[in-house]
Amino acid sequence: MSAAPLTLDLTRLIRRLGHSTPTGIDRVEYAYARHFSASPDFALRAMTTDFLGPRLLRPQTLEHLLARAAAAWQAPSAGSATAARAVRDFLAAPAGTPAPKPPAPAARPPVWRRALAAIDGVVLRDQLAGRGRTAATLSAPGPQPPYLHISHSNLDHPGRFSWLDRYRGPAIFFVHDLIPLTHPEYCGRGEDARHARRMETVARHARLIIVNSAFTKRDMEAHLAARGLPAPPLATIPLGIEDAFRHTAAAAPPPAVPYFVVVGTIEPRKNHALLLRLWRRLVAEQGGRAPRLVVIGRRGWANEDVFALLDGASDLSRHVVECGGLDDADLLPLLRGARALLAPSFVEGYGLPCAEALALGVPVVASGIEAHREVCGSHATYLAPVDEAVWADAVMALTANAPAFAERTRGFAAPTWETHMARVEAILRTLPPGT
Repeated sequence: MSAAPLTLDLTRLIRRLGHSTPTGIDRVEYAYARHFSASPDFALRAMTTDFLGPRLLRPQTLEHLLARAAAAWQAPSAGSATAARAVRDFLAAPAGTPAPKPPAPAARPPVWRRALAAIDGVVLRDQLAGRGRTAATLSAPGPQPPYLHISHSNLDHPGRFSWLDRYRGPAIFFVHDLIPLTHPEYCGRGEDARHARRMETVARHARLIIVNSAFTKRDMEAHLAARGLPAPPLATIPLGIEDAFRHTAAAAPPPAVPYFVVVGTIEPRKNHALLLRLWRRLVAEQGGRAPRLVVIGRRGWANEDVFALLDGASDLSRHVVECGGLDDADLLPLLRGARALLAPSFVEGYGLPCAEALALGVPVVASGIEAHREVCGSHATYLAPVDEAVWADAVMALTANAPAFAERTRGFAAPTWETHMARVEAILRTLPPGT
């Protein structure tokens, strides 16, 4: 049986080449590119869509693009290793040792400099040379292969996808969440309007929409109905976790003082404020006997009160340690040694850190939001994200008797990329090639 043709839009992957650390959506797009480029059942062709129009890439350019992304994102980071080492030294130190301060973040380069850093000569030459070839290919008579768009990139510019009106193949889009529309207070100014345009583009062109959770599916269905937009079929396919989180390793010696971990960008939606208030309370009540908190994630936006606590609160300086985003290799041992992962978010589209922790056998204490319950099932402890007292009780119970909570992680079936991709492949095989 010959390989089935498939078109994958890698616009986001190309734009993110200048970044050393991938975002969650970067990881998903890369996982799709990595899987389908290696699959013997599919003949993958990559393309980009931007202000210059759609352009197909040559197979050798796709190989180059994946190699560069892997080199940038999978190679060990010296900064991550240094930060993780400082945190481990702090956790091994006696109670009362001051926590190390993360280095001051470097000034963010201007947009033009970030754009230049992402330019790849091989990819750019192929993009420029392929415009005529692309137009002829996409407008050729007869059925065309499925078109997959995995990120939200460029969808707020509907004109860049007008070529799909003439495309004779099914278009499939991945929608990761509708948080800018359902909770605009947690997003940047104007992001709700941009996301609305993205969803209009998806609704106009999609033969099928993939979502990561039943929660996102319900949000999407409600949004399409409220706006009177076309409602294509939606397929719920949970995201996979990386293999490293599914492999067990010998437990590290217990730290001198019990500690907990919170993972994610430090932004209001993640509710770090509750945890820092809680830790001030624990320190006031227990002094040096209070457990420690490891805050893992880069600083986001509109969270100055939390940043001020992390930077200057003397009562927290011996109990709370902050470090930026870590490579998986550096995150894993810190997560394994924690009493629990704490996830007090107000809203999530999925909740991948919770799945990763449970796969390692690490207890999870999470806000009782729908996305967390869907991902973790009966294997996590759920608390209201505004009730500081019950979070304090849970932290102290885990500090005193972690094995009782660890027992709840048993039987957790971690979602895998293999299962995810198998379901996507099954969908692709059932879709008619177009008209």
